[in-house]
Amino acid sequence: MFRQGRPIVPDFAFDELLYHRISVPGEVGTKPTGVDVRCPDFSVNRSRFSEPGDVLHPAYFHLGVAQFPAGSVKHEIKTDRIYDFRVVHAPDEDNYAHSEVRIYKDGAWKTELKTPTTVKSIFRQRIAEAMTICIAADEGPSKRESTPY
Repeated sequence: MFRQGRPIVPDFAFDELLYHRISVPGEVGTKPTGVDVRCPDFSVNRSRFSEPGDVLHPAYFHLGVAQFPAGSVKHEIKTDRIYDFRVVHAPDEDNYAHSEVRIYKDGAWKTELKTPTTVKSIFRQRIAEAMTICIAADEGPSKRESTPY
């Protein structure tokens, strides 16, 4: 999982899975209900470089994991501005798979982006509809898949 000098890989396959921690209960293979998706941006791990359980390191083993395809993120909303959603590979030194789902306003991204409530709602709904639980919350650690550090 460590970066170890590896470069950013900007391309995501449409069907590449993204893994996100969730706190809501649910059965594996079902859609989570009431999932809390941060907006405008939130962290995920990409399946190209990790397993679902990796997002639970180092101390989130009581949570679950939902997966969704990277292709479900790409979307554009036009209001008086243009908001588009993208997945960006943003590796940490201790987590090469780390990526972020971001909202861009008129083609620009910034950490303190003011996003209208309607855009946030559409963004959250789109992501929630694409998610499927792959690790249930409060499942025993022995059942979790994980890539060794």
